Amino acid sequence: MNIRKEQPEDIAAIRGLNIAAFGRPQEANLIEILRTNGGIWLSLVAANEDQIVGHILYSRVTAGSVAKKIDGAGLGPMAVLPEYQRRGIGAKLIEFGTTHLKQGGCPFIVVLGHAEYYRGSGSDRRVKTG
Repeated sequence: MNIRKEQPEDIAAIRGLNIAAFGRPQEANLIEILRTNGGIWLSLVAANEDQIVGHILYSRVTAGSVAKKIDGAGLGPMAVLPEYQRRGIGAKLIEFGTTHLKQGGCPFIVVLGHAEYYRGSGSDRRVKTG
């Protein structure tokens, strides 16, 4: 399993993967909107040989007040093809992404997703990078 940054040729596979994983197009549409508007901070894929089997997206999130803003990352959506789920791919994507963002100076990550999934994946910890 290879985890790497999204490439332009991965975009169609990422869309199909998200639709397959969630059973609906809303998450794939959100990714397209963020991509079009420059809202993606980091987009990673998990590849098994030449097949994209997992994807995670981080967008910019601003917290604070008008006087003092701080930029961090929002994690979500994250998807793994149904036939590859429950193999730790999501956890590896989260670990890789968190490490990458921390090394890049990201002070915090907020999670958009189902609390039960994150609790069950062993990542029920406060994800902060600083």
